[in-house]
Amino acid sequence: MFLKPFKSWTNKYLKHITKIEAEKSNLFEITVREISEYTGESVDIVKQKHKSGPEAEKNYEIFKDQQGLPNSDVEDFYKKCGYYLCELTLWNAERNRPKYLRLICQPYLKRNRYKKIMDFGGGAGDLCIELAKSDLQVTYCDIGECLFNFAIWRFKKRNLPIQMVKGIDSLSTEEFDCIFSFDAFEHIKDLPATLEKLVKHIKPEGSLIFSGAFSGGTLHLEENEKYNVFRNLDKLMLEIWGRFYFC
Repeated sequence: MFLKPFKSWTNKYLKHITKIEAEKSNLFEITVREISEYTGESVDIVKQKHKSGPEAEKNYEIFKDQQGLPNSDVEDFYKKCGYYLCELTLWNAERNRPKYLRLICQPYLKRNRYKKIMDFGGGAGDLCIELAKSDLQVTYCDIGECLFNFAIWRFKKRNLPIQMVKGIDSLSTEEFDCIFSFDAFEHIKDLPATLEKLVKHIKPEGSLIFSGAFSGGTLHLEENEKYNVFRNLDKLMLEIWGRFYFC
């Protein structure tokens, strides 16, 4: 059994209607103003940052030649990186992507009576905000200082009781019904080692739902390009977890 809900006609329909909803509600501009409120920068500066690439980030050059690139260097880059605060948050707002992810995954969560959820690589907290609307116990997990603090601010602003975890190593023996991870795995050095840690925090009847753009380039690690071939990704998951996954 190999499930691909993100390739279905339902997915295409939900992606379309949520994007139309974003356009009608002017979600992009609303989110620009929210970032502006948080950073104290003008809306024009926020929009400029959204259009700029990550090249201005300190130590960006480590991704140009990835041969022998240490895991510690990659983690340090993401811990200090501020690029995604504008880029990721507004990319999500343009497409209303967090809402469409919630809508496509919600029937599966309800069918399995999943309540305790973690978003691994939670970024600016967009998906956590959406999931919290569905009466779920939501945990946010990421290592980026800038995004972590922004997410805390956003959750408090909305009065959402979302648990904050700074990296998977901060968890002890806590387990979840379902762990989400969207567009994060392609950025991780030694992905198998991270997955081994991650699946230990999933309950016996739980699930891991994820997607990734493993094609490489820019901040996507070349070592993970092989997982762009589904049989390689399937083999990895079966070796580590012995179970199936969503793509």
